[in-house]
Amino acid sequence: MELVKGAFVVIEGVDGVGKTEQAKRFKEALDYMNISAILTKTPGEMRPEGLVGSTLGPIVRDVLFSDKYVDVGYESKSMLLLADHLLLVEEVIKPAVAAKCIVVSDRFMDSQFATWNKPAEDPVNQTFSRFYRCIPDLTFLLTGDPTECFERASNRGSQDNEKQSNKPWNSVEALNQIQENYKHLVVNSTIRRVVTIDTIGKDIDEVHNEVVESFTEWLVENQYLLKESQET
Repeated sequence: MELVKGAFVVIEGVDGVGKTEQAKRFKEALDYMNISAILTKTPGEMRPEGLVGSTLGPIVRDVLFSDKYVDVGYESKSMLLLADHLLLVEEVIKPAVAAKCIVVSDRFMDSQFATWNKPAEDPVNQTFSRFYRCIPDLTFLLTGDPTECFERASNRGSQDNEKQSNKPWNSVEALNQIQENYKHLVVNSTIRRVVTIDTIGKDIDEVHNEVVESFTEWLVENQYLLKESQET
């Protein structure tokens, strides 16, 4: 498929719902469809294949989730996340979209508002709203059972260097609240397209198929494809 323009697509949801796996599979599906795509993440991290995200991301991730900075407050952490997001926009998102690529991001701005559990009138959130200059073209919100998500996130956290206890989503109740915050953001979104996919009772392949089908429909509806690509 050949695109007439690029797009910024985000996969959101609580920790343990399967965002990272779905983002990876979605990017692989785009490769199979011969659509130029880039996979990114906020905060960024180093993986065996290289950096995923902004160059600031691994530093921000270390401050947020390690034992070394437990006394860093909410406002400071929020500004670090904002810096990571803004650098990601300049380093990755804008250049890739300009080159007619699909940027697939594991989290972006909604995770900031939903995860840190602050109301819209909070001054830090207001600052975030003013600073963001890159609104996702399409967002997939994955929802799931908070208890199952917490179990998966806890098991994964025990295998890496990020301790679950240092994260804002360190209980089933916290994950449930974050998911409700996400739903609130979706209901009040008037400037972009959000597709909510319920993962309860579905395997990874079923969720992946829903993501790809919804994305393909969205491409056609919003005239992202060249006419020749639509006819083949």
